[in-house]
Amino acid sequence: MSLLRVFTTAVTFLVLTGCAAVQQDVRFQSAGLENKSVVVVKGQLPAAETQYTGSIGLLDYAIVSAANAGLDKHLKTLTFAEFDQVYSVIETQLKKNKANVSFEAKSLDRKAIEKIKAPKNGKNVNDLAAFTDVSKADYVLLVLPGHLGTTRSYYGFMPTSEPTTVAGVQVALIDVKTNELKWYRYVSSSKTIPAPWDEESFPNLTSNLYKNVDELSKMVEAELSGMAPTNTKVANPN
Repeated sequence: MSLLRVFTTAVTFLVLTGCAAVQQDVRFQSAGLENKSVVVVKGQLPAAETQYTGSIGLLDYAIVSAANAGLDKHLKTLTFAEFDQVYSVIETQLKKNKANVSFEAKSLDRKAIEKIKAPKNGKNVNDLAAFTDVSKADYVLLVLPGHLGTTRSYYGFMPTSEPTTVAGVQVALIDVKTNELKWYRYVSSSKTIPAPWDEESFPNLTSNLYKNVDELSKMVEAELSGMAPTNTKVANPN
């Protein structure tokens, strides 16, 4: 049986159990936003970490984890104030659509995020009142930071690829009255790390990861301005 180190973020929000179909992306729909109240609910940023994919047994996992202990320790020291640019872009673009934008004061912690259920058939199935005062909102926009860090594939304990840096965010714009999704996508930036990636203090890797975060804001801006490629498809993390 393989053991994968998977996202420790919005997995339950993205994935349906059983045989049900996974919710497909919904391109941003600006119609109806004019003079409407949009409350943005932020998710807490996760600690950056390594992620392993491929066929990895329990013993392999222990070996791989030990080999990456230094990198994991380094990643956990990083902070990402740059992620605030994502929220700035969201506010600016929604206001261009003449929406009234506000931010919920309290961010959702990681435990709360893990309890969020995936939408079904284009509709939210969660109680939005658990996230904000819905009496003051026409729309709720959930912005849930995803995996931050690195990903690398393995066969057993042997790497089959060089590590890449990754940053992602799940967005879901929900009509409070109908629960319809007006925007739904997991936006993700992945970059190859310039060699060498494993120098002491990991300067190239760290710089690359911050570029991922910076790119996220540009990708979100493209989504909201209608400039995102129609064939953009973010792989389900599972």
